[in-house]
Amino acid sequence: MSCNPVLEIYRNCDKLLKSKDEEIKKTINKYLQIVELVKFEIATQNYASEETKRLDMQLMSTPDYVKYIGM
Repeated sequence: MSCNPVLEIYRNCDKLLKSKDEEIKKTINKYLQIVELVKFEIATQNYASEETKRLDMQLMSTPDYVKYIGM
C-alpha cells in the first residue's frame, strides 16, 4: 500500500493535525497557511498563483509517515 502524506492530511488527519510534535506542527501550519492563501486566490482571482501551487509539498517522507501512523 502506498501512502501520500499530502493526501493523508485529509483522510487520516487526526494523527497529523493533532500532533504534539513541534516539527510536525510547524510543517502542518505552513501547509494550512498555503491552503488559506489558495482559497483566497481562487475566491478573488479565480486562479492559484505559482507560489500557492506548493500544496503538493511533502509533509514528511512516506516511510516516516507510515511509521508515524503505525502501519
